[in-house]
Amino acid sequence: NPQIQKQVSELQGIRTFVLLLSSPFMTDLVKVHVAHTLSMVLRNLRNRITMRRENGILALVRLLEGDPLAELISTVCAALAQCSANERNRCLVQQYGTVSYLIRFLQTSDLDVLVSTVQLIKELVLDPVALGELQGGGAFPLLLTMVASKDDKLSLPAIETIYRAANDETTRVAIAQNSGMSSLLQCLNNPDVAIVKMAAATIAGCARSPLNAQALNEVDGITTIVSLLHHPTGDVKINAAGALWSCCSVSAKSRSLAAFGAQTALKMLTG
Repeated sequence: NPQIQKQVSELQGIRTFVLLLSSPFMTDLVKVHVAHTLSMVLRNLRNRITMRRENGILALVRLLEGDPLAELISTVCAALAQCSANERNRCLVQQYGTVSYLIRFLQTSDLDVLVSTVQLIKELVLDPVALGELQGGGAFPLLLTMVASKDDKLSLPAIETIYRAANDETTRVAIAQNSGMSSLLQCLNNPDVAIVKMAAATIAGCARSPLNAQALNEVDGITTIVSLLHHPTGDVKINAAGALWSCCSVSAKSRSLAAFGAQTALKMLTG
């Protein structure tokens, strides 16, 4: 409720929450509930700014040290993800050494921890320094294993994270080296339109690398993408056309779209 979020700000609630997080007398269960509450009230811009000024970001990150409870990890990461909607907050989250914890959490089997961890990484890839740390720590091969997850609440943020990071060539190379295009192509058969749309957009971003465009050709991915030009959802068609454009820009083999029957569908899109 936006009104409640505003009232929390007016009543200096953020300061109280930070004190609770930092208190050695509060149990982990109390801190779980505080972090969960913060993950909601930090949707308010003023609360996010106050969180930074009250050193609340550092208080949250410190809760990830050692071997915290799975519930605490998931709620803290969710709160930090909301904090990281601000650029300055994102920088602080990175500077406090959060990335090393996240790479470790990506290797857990707890679904809630994985989902909240990926949601936070999705925000941090917008910070160049954090992105470099994630690349160097091997985060993207782990994220690719989640792209094909049977649970859409994990699969979708994993795809969105790769999409945001695909502007960087190092990310695109990591995708190519770990058979990422095959994983993304599998998502195009998902019944969830949101996943299909995002997967097509991510393929478009990754295919700007010749290695990924070549990988699409090798697994007959162009045929699959062309079939999306007939999809009933407009955004899926647009993203599919973008993926074809990326492939054609870097791959001579992909330019021969006649062999894939793309011309008629593309003409329909352009009216």
